[in-house]
Amino acid sequence: MENKPKLSKFGSLIKGAVDDFKSRIKIIIGLSALTLAVSFIMPALIASSVIAGVFNIAVGIAVGIVSFILFLLAMYFVNGAYVYSMKEGASIKESFKFVWKNFRPFIWILALTVLVVVPGIVALVIPGLVISILVSFALFIFMDQGVKGADSLVKSREYVRGYFWPLVGKLTLLALVTIGVMIVVAIIAGIFGAISESLEDIINSLFSIFVITPISLCFSWRLYRDLKEKNEASVSGGQEIKSNIWVKALAIIGGVIAIAGIVLVCIFAPKINEFIKENNPKEEAPSYFLEESPAGNESFNQELQQILEGIE
Repeated sequence: MENKPKLSKFGSLIKGAVDDFKSRIKIIIGLSALTLAVSFIMPALIASSVIAGVFNIAVGIAVGIVSFILFLLAMYFVNGAYVYSMKEGASIKESFKFVWKNFRPFIWILALTVLVVVPGIVALVIPGLVISILVSFALFIFMDQGVKGADSLVKSREYVRGYFWPLVGKLTLLALVTIGVMIVVAIIAGIFGAISESLEDIINSLFSIFVITPISLCFSWRLYRDLKEKNEASVSGGQEIKSNIWVKALAIIGGVIAIAGIVLVCIFAPKINEFIKENNPKEEAPSYFLEESPAGNESFNQELQQILEGIE
């Protein structure tokens, strides 16, 4: 088995990620704020579909579907630019320009990644996690090297080959550090929570959006560049892209599973709803509130009469 160079240590990677965060703070604040703004569009879109549904149910459903699709496309567009902006030397203008020109292959890689992971999750959670790590650098490879479609997933797997457990260790450490920092922030935010619970939630959310997420992205880019460097150092002429048949096979299986799941939900959802209603009947109101319950009304009237007589 070929001996590959060791990856950089976690401390070095996280320090580099924090340095990248500091040097790109203006870009990060701008794109984080834009991402947050786009997320507020969804309630407005839902409201528009509800209003349309008041006049015509079919129109309301159509408006809701179109609005949801437009919202997803907008989120993917902004998030794509956000991820690209973490690339060394990339500006906001360059980030949006790249995603605009490459939006279809960008969406296709995201879809392929999800479809490839689905069979692993259905089989067992652990195979799903393994596949997720194997293809986790496909988007970075596309944005950095221009490798599209299934080939980007194949190249990601080749980069990870020989580094799987070191990657698991580094990603686990990142998760633990992130959780630890968020706990500290939650404790600090809890002080403000004594004034207002909503203020506590706002502090936690803003810290996650403006600090944790961008540093995690910077860390991922650092990790990708480290993998790329180590693989190109150990393979003459760079990493060769091998057959992508396994990606296509898993994607097809994942697509079939997804479609089958949607069909099953459509078939069984009404039956499940009926079952819940039958086994969880609503509690009836007290009889004296019901006009159709003479006994209840009579009892209530007698009690009321006694009270009135006592007052007299």
